Amino acid sequence: MWRHLRRGRSERGELSSAVILLPIAVGLFLLVVHAALVFNGKQVVDAAAQDALNASQQFGADKSDGEDAANATLGLAGQLDDIDVQVSKNSETVTVVVEAKVRSAFFNVANTVRSEVSGPSERFIDEADRQP
Repeated sequence: MWRHLRRGRSERGELSSAVILLPIAVGLFLLVVHAALVFNGKQVVDAAAQDALNASQQFGADKSDGEDAANATLGLAGQLDDIDVQVSKNSETVTVVVEAKVRSAFFNVANTVRSEVSGPSERFIDEADRQP
């Protein structure tokens, strides 16, 4: 008789621990999936910024070339919203800033990704103006 009562208690204890642990495990799993989506979004934004920089650095290119290159790269990834591409170019440098929000069904926090790159602008220098 005592054995039957002891077995009933342990089954109730297992059920209550499962009720507590299952939502925690599901929440941790969703957190890992969200982190992976944000990481992937950051990689896409970094690649778009680098493509925009490469397109804008070329001799004779303007900032619309960089914006087009970034938008082409970002168009390959479907998980980004509120995309903002800014390219600034002067005679010596090109700076590209790409910012976007990662679309996630789980969490709506910590999902903004940003990348900023800069580099020298190609320019033609006459042979007479070159330094030896």
